Amino acid sequence: MKKIMYGLMGLCFLLGLTAYSDSNKEVNNASKEKNSPTPLNVNIVIPKDIQPNQKVKLTAEVTQGKEVVDDADQVEFEIWEKGQEDHEMVKGKHEGKGIYSVEHIFSKDGTYNVVSHVTARDLHKMPKKEIIIGQSEEEHHDYHAENGEHQHNQNLLIHFMTSDDKIKVKEEATLMAHIVQNELPFKEGKVRFEISSDMMKSHQFVEAKEAKDGEYTAKYSFEKPGRYEVKVHIEKDELHDHQVNEVNVK
Repeated sequence: MKKIMYGLMGLCFLLGLTAYSDSNKEVNNASKEKNSPTPLNVNIVIPKDIQPNQKVKLTAEVTQGKEVVDDADQVEFEIWEKGQEDHEMVKGKHEGKGIYSVEHIFSKDGTYNVVSHVTARDLHKMPKKEIIIGQSEEEHHDYHAENGEHQHNQNLLIHFMTSDDKIKVKEEATLMAHIVQNELPFKEGKVRFEISSDMMKSHQFVEAKEAKDGEYTAKYSFEKPGRYEVKVHIEKDELHDHQVNEVNVK
């Protein structure tokens, strides 16, 4: 009889521990959700029916929850023709009420990508929109298919930046790459910065660490003033991609 009673008491104790553990998990999960920052929302606004050589205004509307974001650390527009390597990065002008904009002229017909890179309140967001200039989308897709142009992974976006716009010789600088795939942070990838210049005898590779989800950083000191090329190499499973950037060192 005593054995049965002890067995029942032990069972009740185990059930109590399980219930307590589950309750703790629920509390911890709720606490994490409560402490997680509200994500940024960035809406890119682009005029319709844009023609070549026409000045147009590209706008990013930035909010966090119901609040407009007027204190963004950085808003840049990355613009490039689909299938091409050359990317143009333009700083956005703050107009107030969470609106940041640039004026741009597309020099020829084609399909272009526009990415708005927004860094604000320790968060980063980089949505992308595709726009057609002049000719129809079908005509332009046919053009690329006929010419067999190489295209990078269309679902992968890379935003390269440094800790300071004015990098000084022999002072340690932070190289940073924000990477998004399918609009989500690109996590647990292998990222390297390849640094080269006419002033260097050989290319140097620096391994980056994932400081936050999708944010990869590395430290580097440039030995001489001048222009350097920093290529961001990305690998994960079967995915291999890269992006070329320029850095000026004073």
